[in-house]
Amino acid sequence: MSQSNKKSILFLIVFALVSIGLTFLAVTIVNKGNHKVVEKGNDPSVGEDKKEVIKSDGLGIKSLDEKYQLNDLHFILKEEKQLDKIESIDRYPIEIRYYEIEGLKDKSIQKSINQKIKDTVYSSIHKERLEDGEFDYIDVEAYIESSYANVLSIEISSSADCIYDINELIENGYNKKSDQKTVYLNFDLNTGNEISFTDLFTNDASLRTILSQSAYYTFAQEYLYDEEYFNEDLTVDMDDVDYSSIEDRVLKVLQNFDSSKNYPFFFSEAFIVVEIAGETISIDMRNFADQIAIYHRFLSTENLFEEDTSQILYVFVDAYPLYDAYKRIDELADNYFLETQVVLEDASIPPSEYEEYILEVKNIAQETQKYLNDHPDEAIVLAISSSVYEDENGEITHDMITVTAKMSKDYYEKTFAGKVKEWERGDKYDGSFIGASLISFLMDEENDPNISVVVNGLEGY
Repeated sequence: MSQSNKKSILFLIVFALVSIGLTFLAVTIVNKGNHKVVEKGNDPSVGEDKKEVIKSDGLGIKSLDEKYQLNDLHFILKEEKQLDKIESIDRYPIEIRYYEIEGLKDKSIQKSINQKIKDTVYSSIHKERLEDGEFDYIDVEAYIESSYANVLSIEISSSADCIYDINELIENGYNKKSDQKTVYLNFDLNTGNEISFTDLFTNDASLRTILSQSAYYTFAQEYLYDEEYFNEDLTVDMDDVDYSSIEDRVLKVLQNFDSSKNYPFFFSEAFIVVEIAGETISIDMRNFADQIAIYHRFLSTENLFEEDTSQILYVFVDAYPLYDAYKRIDELADNYFLETQVVLEDASIPPSEYEEYILEVKNIAQETQKYLNDHPDEAIVLAISSSVYEDENGEITHDMITVTAKMSKDYYEKTFAGKVKEWERGDKYDGSFIGASLISFLMDEENDPNISVVVNGLEGY
């Protein structure tokens, strides 16, 4: 381990310890108490056949081997371009891109959510930014941050920018200002109502401790990416960093936090991002697993969706079940772990054009299962990544890579199964797994003498 990395780790450890003391001090000073989350009941106004929400609000995650289910929703792309085209940059002054949901049984709730998404998107344009001549064009885009356990999280970003003349850009760089506004929508799919920040946690969660420790880590991480402190090798020597403002920033967050209020936030399967007192704080759910309730709080006794594909994953794995990706991560048996992904890179390609590629992926997975049925003493970890896009000639192109790791069932059970779960959750890679594939992990393990790694082939099948 390099000296700079050791110093960085030491810095974070020290601040983690200091944050505990600061939390106690802040609670004493602010004296706002530790408010409990008010338990949510059913909404009596929704639907004739009212859904019973399972009352597990007080339950956090007790084991990292727990699993959860993705919502069986489809995301339908909606696009609009407004005003006359700007020929110099081949785009329109206002471009809008968002998604409607499909797949809920209760169409009144589905319609309500879609209307709320649309209204929020269009209210985020702020066309006056163009009218006063300050900016030249605006992009509004909605991102599906997560969709699981009967909840849905959406980020809506509106950015205004200026046109750059190439000569001006070369001479002055990016010196014109831009403006970005962001709002978040977080829905309970049982009712269509929006949920609050405190709904993400158990009733007895220590919210101030969670915020204090997460704020320290978030602010400390900022220095690791601050060019002011970069060495020649692009590392950061934490001894040279002036981090005296961190304590003041954390204290400001704690002094302004009131659990009876809601705050702008979004969440994935592994992280919560919340804005308090002008600060943006990232909360790693894995660090507070037994106080995270979002996996349980809104589960219901009936299936809310028209389909039931049963996409089951381990908790705290970012699945990205978006409009443009079919993905499944699952331990299908005690000797078979599978990750499959078909990514549609161009959202304009209709699903009918890539269903055959999803079927191809499923066929490989099924052939692997057949092999293991005949070889019960062996185990396989299989990763398949398939990309579908339009090439420069307008032809739909399909690229696929498969990586198969074969080993004894005994080795899988004792060693490798744990490695895979750690990797999927990011335990070993400190979050860098996001957006990556199991493929890279398996290829890193190909020197392990206990396994056989085969790329783009089904050796021995």
